[in-house]
Amino acid sequence: RLAKRYGEFLNEFPDVTSVEIARYAGKPFEAIKWDALIEEALTRGAAVPEVSWAVPGEAAGKAVLDDFVNNRMRLYESRNDPVKSRALSGLSPWLHFGQIS
Repeated sequence: RLAKRYGEFLNEFPDVTSVEIARYAGKPFEAIKWDALIEEALTRGAAVPEVSWAVPGEAAGKAVLDDFVNNRMRLYESRNDPVKSRALSGLSPWLHFGQIS
C-alpha cells in the first residue's frame, strides 16, 4: 500500500560534499598520564553511592517487566506527564545490560 505513495514522501539524497574534519589538538597520546587518570577516576567513583533501586539480573528484570506490563503499561502514553511518574517503564538498566531483551 505504501509503494504507490513513495513519490509523495521519498526524496533523493543530495550528493555528499567534502567536509573538513577538525583534527585533535590535545596532548600527544604518549603524554597522557594514564595511571594517574585511572586513579583519579577510581577515587571520584568511590564517592558515588551504589544504586539500590535496580536489582541486577534476569529475574529482577523480568519482575520489573511483569510489573510494568500488568500494572503500569496503561499509563505509558502519559509518561511525559510529570505527575504520572509511575507511567515510566523503569526497564532501562535491564535492557541496557541485556538481562531482558
